[in-house]
Amino acid sequence: MRRLHRAQPPADALSRVPRLGLCVSTGVVEGACKNIVASRLKRGGMHWTVDGANAILALRCSILGNRFDDFWERRACRK
Repeated sequence: MRRLHRAQPPADALSRVPRLGLCVSTGVVEGACKNIVASRLKRGGMHWTVDGANAILALRCSILGNRFDDFWERRACRK
C-alpha cells in the first residue's frame, strides 16, 4: 500500500500569517457559519433538501460577498 504525503508548510508559516493581516483563529469561521448558514436554514418550521440548502446558501453567499451578478452569470452558463 502506498502512503500519501502532504506538503508541510514552512515552520515559520503561522508566525507570518498575523503580519499579513490574516486571521488564524476559528472564531471568525464559526461566526460566519452562524451568520450565513444557521440564520437562514435553521428558522422555525423549515425543512430543506440537500440540493435546496446548497442552492440557497450559494445565493446567500453571493449576495453577502457582493457577487450577485457573478452568481447569475455562472448559473446561466450551466443551462
